[in-house]
Amino acid sequence: STPDELRLWLDANTKAIAGMARIALSAGDFENAQEILAMAPPEKANDPDIASARFAEARLARAVGR
Repeated sequence: STPDELRLWLDANTKAIAGMARIALSAGDFENAQEILAMAPPEKANDPDIASARFAEARLARAVGR
């Protein structure tokens, strides 16, 4: 896969981005979760899956004092 192919796949698959971010969060890897969420295209920022994962990231960060 080329970077362009990966971007096209990510553009279409917000569920995968959100899922990968949640996996990182479940492992306590906040930095990786943020990097994964940053892969979401700006026009998908309000996608329910992305928004939910961002909310979970913020909530867990607060819970551990980040």
